[in-house]
Amino acid sequence: PRGTSKMLNIFQRVKDVVWGVEESLATEEEKEKETPSNESNHNDLTLTGRVTHYDKSTKTGMINHSVYFDNEAVIGGVRIKVGIEVHVCAKREHALAGWKATKVVATNQWKPSETTNSRNIIGYVTEEGRTSCIALCGEEEVVFRRDAVTQGFIPRQGDWIMLKLRDEYDEVIVSNVNCLREKSVSGTVEWFSGHHGMIEGNIGFALYACENGFVPREGDVVRVTCVECNHNRMSWRAVKVSPNTQIINESSARIQLPSSMIGEVKCGVSVVGVGDFGEVEISR
Repeated sequence: PRGTSKMLNIFQRVKDVVWGVEESLATEEEKEKETPSNESNHNDLTLTGRVTHYDKSTKTGMINHSVYFDNEAVIGGVRIKVGIEVHVCAKREHALAGWKATKVVATNQWKPSETTNSRNIIGYVTEEGRTSCIALCGEEEVVFRRDAVTQGFIPRQGDWIMLKLRDEYDEVIVSNVNCLREKSVSGTVEWFSGHHGMIEGNIGFALYACENGFVPREGDVVRVTCVECNHNRMSWRAVKVSPNTQIINESSARIQLPSSMIGEVKCGVSVVGVGDFGEVEISR
């Protein structure tokens, strides 16, 4: 028994030495390999981490060795490189699937400029009121007045925005509030309930966004101006929707008849000449 006890003590010391060495060699990056636990639910994730891998040729990389991202998810025009700290929103399809980032924002955008004492930050609108709104920028809530919004943009709940903060004495001044990204595209109306609808699967719209009394129908091809937003069912919110007019050049818009038909009567119609109708705009 005494020999067994001595052997156990020797084994325990060897174990402590081995594990102690391994723990001392562990780097911060290796510790970051663990999947973060601050999940809002099983398939949604929000965290602050570091870019641990980035391939310039494919413009893809990993955050904390566990969250995949590509440049489509990067917002704010930040130059991505290994080591920078980022704020990430990610999703996965099921518990055994890998994480893929839907939003990547560099946290250095929240740092004030040394010369102007101001900073541009990115967030999304969480509440909207008659005279002011609240935006969540990382972990910071920012209240801004509607008169600080850039002319032409009306922020709605969920809209991704960029705004400028300036420290002035003991007060923070908010200005230059604008949509983060805007685009104009053509798309097909997938469904419309009479008040709200969806275009191309990820552009949501309301009836008030339709111009000049236009009421879309399912299957209509429309022209859309939209801003990026943070919603479960859509990634873009339409601010303008109008029918997409088409220029018809190859069918009935420009009719070319052979000259031999001039003077003939076809189906009760007398052909008296060949005309050019030019370009005709049609819409549904």
